[in-house]
Amino acid sequence: MKQQVKSWIKNALAVALMFAILAVIPLDRGVAFFSSLGKGNAASQIEETKAYRYYYQKLTTREKEAYRYICGQVTSFPEKILVPDLKEESLDRVFQAVLYDNPEFWFLDSQCNMETRTLFGFDKGWAAFVPSYRCNAETYASQKSALEEAAESILKKAPTGSDYEKVLYVHDTVIRLCDYGDLDRQSDITSYSVYGALVKKTPVCEGYARAAQYLLNKLGVKCYPVIGTAKAPETNQAENHMWNVVTIDGKDYCMDLTWDDHTKVKGSRKYKDPSHVYFGRTAAELRKTHTPARPEDMATCTAVEANYFVKEGLLFDNYGADARKAAEDALVAALKDGKRSFALRFRTKAAMERAAQKLTKDGDIFRLVSAANARVPAAQRVSESRVDYVANDGAFVLEYYFS
Repeated sequence: MKQQVKSWIKNALAVALMFAILAVIPLDRGVAFFSSLGKGNAASQIEETKAYRYYYQKLTTREKEAYRYICGQVTSFPEKILVPDLKEESLDRVFQAVLYDNPEFWFLDSQCNMETRTLFGFDKGWAAFVPSYRCNAETYASQKSALEEAAESILKKAPTGSDYEKVLYVHDTVIRLCDYGDLDRQSDITSYSVYGALVKKTPVCEGYARAAQYLLNKLGVKCYPVIGTAKAPETNQAENHMWNVVTIDGKDYCMDLTWDDHTKVKGSRKYKDPSHVYFGRTAAELRKTHTPARPEDMATCTAVEANYFVKEGLLFDNYGADARKAAEDALVAALKDGKRSFALRFRTKAAMERAAQKLTKDGDIFRLVSAANARVPAAQRVSESRVDYVANDGAFVLEYYFS
């Protein structure tokens, strides 16, 4: 009898608490809150890691609630998730934030719906987020396991030092691992995901950006994707594109792995090493070719200290004795590390063109290679007569590749 009384009191208190909450918050938010209890509501986890959830931080209080309920329940593949009632444009912001902050949610389709109902005659009494899925729960579980295994093999070799070292490692590792994939979403939707990058190794731009985001966040480095358009170097036509903003030593930089991937894993490998032209760029520099959908998403990228060429001492006013010595040292270091390339950046296009004249047309590159070969073991040397080079007129970079 005492147990029955205690149970009745407990239930009565729960009901009283529910009505007390509903009395001070809108009904739709209260319904969503009680629905989330026991369903994996990720509110606390999200708040603890909000530094990595760039798009979540841009939402309103009501939108953040919806975001938390969605993230906390969606991995169980429910038909509906109760959320605060949202207008269409607000729902779009929430859903885009969920997608862009969480690369592991590649099972979500790019479309969703919202259902609303009245409850006991109240307006906005019930609202539900209705997701659409690209695969079923079993398929996702299998893909997720494969992704985690692939990621672990990469992460266990990652440096434990500075942010710059971690970012450079992820940048180069993903590029060496992947070949650019198929643009046709119908042929393989995973090309747009971290799974397509790290497991299938055939990402398009979104897959590259998501892989960088996924790995760097696990290494404790802030990184998020930026959506916009970019002018393809071959056609100069604007195309939909995705790249990253990454935080190195507290400062933000732009980074585009897709445009730095000149390598080919399968078949002919004309270039074996990643480029670094788009590693650590400022917003002003990147805007020459890239246009973000929201300018504010990369407005904080103003620092230059962690730009690859600045950090490595490969940025010059002109190609003189200092630049030549740096180029030789860079090539020696590359050869000792098993690489077959080096690059120099100049402050102006005119300086780059003068350097190209001396190195390529006047033949200084061959004398430089000969000097570098003399400083490394025979097995690490490269051809002194066969050299490819790429001149980036927008970034003022000369890249040399050797056989």
